[in-house]
Amino acid sequence: GDSPSIVQDAGDIVLLDNNYKNITEAIKESRTVLANIRRMLGYLLATNAGEALTMIGALLFFGGQMLTPIQILWINLVTDSLLVIPLGLEPAEQKVLRKKPEHKDSAILPLSMIIRMIIIAIMMAAVTISTYALSKLFLHSDEQANTLAFTALVVMQWSSAISARGLYESAWQRLKVRHHSFLIALIVAILLQISAIFGPLHVLVDTVAVSWWTVLIVAIIAFIIPLIVIETYKKLQTKD
Repeated sequence: GDSPSIVQDAGDIVLLDNNYKNITEAIKESRTVLANIRRMLGYLLATNAGEALTMIGALLFFGGQMLTPIQILWINLVTDSLLVIPLGLEPAEQKVLRKKPEHKDSAILPLSMIIRMIIIAIMMAAVTISTYALSKLFLHSDEQANTLAFTALVVMQWSSAISARGLYESAWQRLKVRHHSFLIALIVAILLQISAIFGPLHVLVDTVAVSWWTVLIVAIIAFIIPLIVIETYKKLQTKD
C-alpha cells in the first residue's frame, strides 16, 4: 500500500495525472522564469556597470564628476526600477522549448550574457562621456553638457531594456509580443524624464534649460546606438 508513496518520494518528477502536456507546460514555465531572471540580472548589472564606468571615465578625462549624485540616484530609482520589474514578467520567447536543456549546475548568467553586459556597459560609458565632451565643446556650458549627458544615459537605459526583452529574439520580434506593463512603465519613465528636463522636476534633478531640438537629437542617437550594438551582438553570437 505504501509503494506508490515511496516511488513518488523518490522521483524527481511526479505525474498526478496522465496528461503529458502538463510536462511540456511545466518545462516552458520553468524556462520562462529562468529567462526572466536572466533578463532582470543582465539589465541591472549592465546598466549599473555602465554608470560606474561613466563615473570612472569622468574622473579620468575631466578630473571630476560628470553627473551629480542625485542624477545617478534618479537613474537607479526611477529609470532602472520602473523597467526592470516588467522585464521580470516578460512572456515566453517563441523558441523557448526548442533550446537544448541546460546542465543543472549551469551558471545563472551564461558567458554570452556576460559578454553582452560588458559590451552594453562600455557602450553606455563611451556614449555618455562623448555626449558630455561634445556638448561642452559646442555649447560652452558645463551645466548643459551635464543635462545632455544625463539624458543620453537615461535614454540608453530605455533602449537597452527594449533589447533585453529578447534574450535571443530580436527587439523587432519582441515588439509583436504584447506586454502592457512594460509599455506603461516605459511611457511613465519617458514622461518623468521630460519633466526632469523641461518640467518642475528639473530643480530636483539639477538639470538646466537646453533647447528641445538638441535634447531630441541626443535622445535619438542615444536610443539608436544600443539597439544597433545589442541587436548586432545577438545576431553574431553562437546559437545554442
